Amino acid sequence: MKTATAKTLYTAEEFFRLDLPEHEKWKLVGGELELAPAPNTKHQLVLDELSRQMGNWLQENAVALKVPDWDVEFLLDETRRPDLVITLKKGSRLKIGVHGHGTPDFIVEILSPGQEDRDLGDKKNHYERCGVSEYWVVDYAKRRIYQFFPGKDGRYVETPVARGAIKSHVLKGFTLKVKELFKVIHELPE
Repeated sequence: MKTATAKTLYTAEEFFRLDLPEHEKWKLVGGELELAPAPNTKHQLVLDELSRQMGNWLQENAVALKVPDWDVEFLLDETRRPDLVITLKKGSRLKIGVHGHGTPDFIVEILSPGQEDRDLGDKKNHYERCGVSEYWVVDYAKRRIYQFFPGKDGRYVETPVARGAIKSHVLKGFTLKVKELFKVIHELPE
């Protein structure tokens, strides 16, 4: 391992050889290192609840692996660490090792306050360009989930939340009740 230097551009291969603190959420965007802020309590509680619900469903329907907060190498100069990565056990384009390499089937990001442009803009565009089959952005402040999947032209289409529940396109049969997800933060101060 080597430490990060004043060098401004890295490849994904170089990024994974850097000696970056494990507890920090580093990513490589366009060859440049970026450090994401630490998530807050609501972010972590919502992520934990979503991971628990998906995990329960996946125990009964062992069709995919679910990995939270995991480095994924998408392109030569692009790595990301999504809040939740789901990869199908059959037919996935993601290779699993110490980190992921390729394209996950399904990604979930928990929207932190002030990060709308990042998660609904930059990340959405990146995941669309890389061919992620389903992308959810969970907005706990507004108590809603944005669901995206590729349309016929490959560009993301947003599916409106119907009756407070979202059905996954990738995890056939998995339905998440939005209200149930946000119960975990119901009594926390705003």
